[in-house]
Amino acid sequence: MEPAITGHEAVDHDDLLVHTWRVARLTRLGIPALLAEIHADHLDWHQTARLVQRGCPAAGPSYRQLMVLRRMRGHARSVAR
Repeated sequence: MEPAITGHEAVDHDDLLVHTWRVARLTRLGIPALLAEIHADHLDWHQTARLVQRGCPAAGPSYRQLMVLRRMRGHARSVAR
């Protein structure tokens, strides 16, 4: 009997590709790599791009702004259901 798959092994290859793509897009917007890595699966990068285009600092949105975007995305998902 094979052991159960846990941790990183359980991550679907497609999910990893999407995550990597999102991280790349967020870092291209100027978000520090660590923040992009942490929040990539919880942000809509289109909304983040709009923030940057509207004048957010070149270093990207602040941590607080990222948290607001995460809540907005979560709210949009709950409304869509």
